[in-house]
Amino acid sequence: MPSNIIGFVDDDFFAKSYEELKDFCESYKKKIGMPFFCASTPTSITEDKVKALISAGLIRLEIGIQSINEQVNKEIYTRYTSREQIVKTVKMLNNYRNRIEICYDFILDNPWESDETRLETLRFIFSLKKPVTFFLFSLTLYPGTSLYERAKRENLIKNDYKEIYKKNHGLLQNSGVNTLFLLYTRYNMPKWIIQSLIKIRKMPLISPILGKSSYMLCRGYYYYIGLKLSIENRDTEQIKYYLKAPINKLFNIK
Repeated sequence: MPSNIIGFVDDDFFAKSYEELKDFCESYKKKIGMPFFCASTPTSITEDKVKALISAGLIRLEIGIQSINEQVNKEIYTRYTSREQIVKTVKMLNNYRNRIEICYDFILDNPWESDETRLETLRFIFSLKKPVTFFLFSLTLYPGTSLYERAKRENLIKNDYKEIYKKNHGLLQNSGVNTLFLLYTRYNMPKWIIQSLIKIRKMPLISPILGKSSYMLCRGYYYYIGLKLSIENRDTEQIKYYLKAPINKLFNIK
C-alpha cells in the first residue's frame, strides 16, 4: 500500500447516489489525485459506484458484514441486510479483488449470539475467494447505544472504564469459536483442518485448548505485524521495541 493515502472515515461512503459519487470522483481526480480508501455496506454498493471510485483512486474498500445471519444483523445490530444481498455484493466484488484490496468486517464476542450463528458466519467466510482481507472486531458496548443499555440491565457490564474505554476492540475474548476464526483468517490454516476442528471442538482434549487460545493468537498476530512493518520501514526504534517486548513481558519490565 502507498505511504501516502487518504482515508474517508464514513461507515457507508457508498450511501451517496451514483450522480453524487460521479461528481466527487471528477473533482477528486482534478484537485487531489491521491489513492484513498473508504468503507461501505452491502446494501449501498453497486458496480457502477465501484468502477467510478476505482477510476478516482480507490485502492481499498472495507465492507461491514458483521454477521451472515439475518436475525443477528436485524435484531442485534439493527442492520436490515439480507443474506442474499450480501452474497450478491460479494459475488460482484470478486471481479475487483485483484485490482483493489477488499476487506470484510465481522463482529465477534456478542453476548447475545450463539455459537451456531457464529459458525454460520465462519462457514460463509470459507466461501470468500482470496485475495481478501478479514477484520475481526470484539463487540464494544458504547454508552448511549441500545446494546449498552441492554447489557447494563442484564448486568453484563461491571466496569465501564475497563470493559469499554480501556478495551482494545481488536483483541478477541478467549473462546473456541473465536480461535477457529483466528486460525483461518489470521494464520491461514487450511479450511479442511478448521472444518475438522469444528466437528471435534467440544471433545475433552480439544475444547480447553481452543477455548484458551484466542487472546494469545490475537497478541501473537499483532506482534508479528508490528515487527514486520518496523523492519519494512527500517524503523530502528520500533524494531528494538518489538525485539525487547517479549523479554520485558516475561520479566515484567516496564
